[in-house]
Amino acid sequence: MSFPFIMVALIIKYLRSNLKTAETIPEWDNKLQVAMYTAIGLFVASFIVSSLSVLFDVLGFIMVGGLLYFIYIEEKLKPVKFLVIAILPYLIVLVLTEIVKLISKSFYSSQKNIIDSIPTFAVLWGIGVWMVTRKQQKELTNVRAKALEEEQNNKIVLAIKAQLEVQVAERTAELTQQKEELEKALSELKSTQAQLIQSEKMASLGELTAGVAHEIQNPLNFVNNFSEVSNELIDEMNDELNKGNIEEAKDISNDIKQNLEKINHHGKR
Repeated sequence: MSFPFIMVALIIKYLRSNLKTAETIPEWDNKLQVAMYTAIGLFVASFIVSSLSVLFDVLGFIMVGGLLYFIYIEEKLKPVKFLVIAILPYLIVLVLTEIVKLISKSFYSSQKNIIDSIPTFAVLWGIGVWMVTRKQQKELTNVRAKALEEEQNNKIVLAIKAQLEVQVAERTAELTQQKEELEKALSELKSTQAQLIQSEKMASLGELTAGVAHEIQNPLNFVNNFSEVSNELIDEMNDELNKGNIEEAKDISNDIKQNLEKINHHGKR
């Protein structure tokens, strides 16, 4: 029976195709190629040397078993470990069938229909395990892809958030600096305004003082001038009286009276 060699070749082809062993585990990929070519060679040899069919069957079972063991222990082949569950029952059935043939051909002949039907159930079992596992792997792949997409989106959101925080911090620092500059400018403006107000007050006070002094000085000059003139008029009036010029003395006295009135007027000012 040469079917185990076909099974080895199919399993190896599936491993290399789906897991891309040439990239993921190159150290084992060469070994898988050698095993596949060996299985093909033994498959051809089993037809050429049909007398050694039992030996070829044993070699085929050993190769399938070794391949399943390799799949089971290798961590990088974890995604295809379902093959062990799917194929092992069929392999066990084939081995037991061959053992029954060797031990008792008569029992095998009497129970041939039942014994030959058992591999069919094993094959159905393997197909069922393969279909369920494939569906689960697709769902798992979708979940992982979704999780990876969400992770990428979260990274993008976090990057944008961090960038926005930096921009907000920079803008806050800029606004704080502008606020401090405005407060400083406002303080300087108030100080300048106070100085201007004080200067205006002092200027107004100076103008007021000068105006008051001017207003006081003018009437005082008039008072002094009319007083001096009045003194001179009194001397002239006395001279005219001594001369007996009564009319002239009266005119001078009127002038003196007018001066006194002017002195009174400017004194009130």
